[in-house]
Amino acid sequence: NTYKGILIVCEGERTEPLYFENLKKVEGLTSADIKVVYGKHSDPINVINKAIDEQEKQKHLPFDEVYCVMY
Repeated sequence: NTYKGILIVCEGERTEPLYFENLKKVEGLTSADIKVVYGKHSDPINVINKAIDEQEKQKHLPFDEVYCVMY
């Protein structure tokens, strides 16, 4: 099975999540379950902690890949 669960945690609250959500639509990315969220604050540590929190919520079906987007 090549269907993957992917988590993208962004530093920005609006621009980056919108970018990735639109990318999913434009490219028709249907071979993966992609969840896009934003961190609580723009500090890189907070973005990473948000990724850890989201991964822990998914214990029954963890994400295959997790990306933290910071600039």
